[in-house]
Amino acid sequence: MKKIMRYSFVLLTLLLVNVGTAQSPSAIDILDRAISYHDPNNSWPSFHGKLFLTEYRETENRSTQFTINNSIGKFLFERGDVSHGMLLDSCFIISGDVDCERVNTIRNYYLHLWGLPMKLKDNGTPLQEEVKIIEDWQGRQVYALDVNYERENWSFFFDQNTYALIAYQFYFNYKEGGELILLEDEVEYAGMKFPKSRTWYSLPKEEYLAKDILDAIK
Repeated sequence: MKKIMRYSFVLLTLLLVNVGTAQSPSAIDILDRAISYHDPNNSWPSFHGKLFLTEYRETENRSTQFTINNSIGKFLFERGDVSHGMLLDSCFIISGDVDCERVNTIRNYYLHLWGLPMKLKDNGTPLQEEVKIIEDWQGRQVYALDVNYERENWSFFFDQNTYALIAYQFYFNYKEGGELILLEDEVEYAGMKFPKSRTWYSLPKEEYLAKDILDAIK
């Protein structure tokens, strides 16, 4: 009888551990599942495509195109008469009044935003271990992961059911305020899911700033 009770206690303990693990996935688990949702075939490391955007701004609307070829580390940016890019760490300027520091910043900006959530696996990304489980964020159940960079602290929000990345926000470390970016709808290309619409708001008041629409990928 004592042996049966002992086995029952061990079994109950294992069941409780398994239930606790299932209910509380780690930050890495959530990120891996999110990447499996957005890039199930691990296509991002060799991604090659041209993205066509309409960027709605307060002063003007801009048509922007950029080509990513991750297999050779090439990025080409085009907007009107401006054209420049990077090949690995080397800058090239085809047209436009811009310096290489700015070219590098633009490359990093677009690669990071459009490579999410895969870019959160880059070496040196300061992903925090804590997982925030939020039952009502903008009307949805989400997991929130924090990444604390040198100049901003970011939070990334993932749908609890699909693990899709639905939004992210950041607060500056060196001044007040920050920005919230909401993602809506998706465009599929080469087996990957990219956000169709990206809307920017200022924080903490959530005032509208801008909107980007992905028109096509070729």
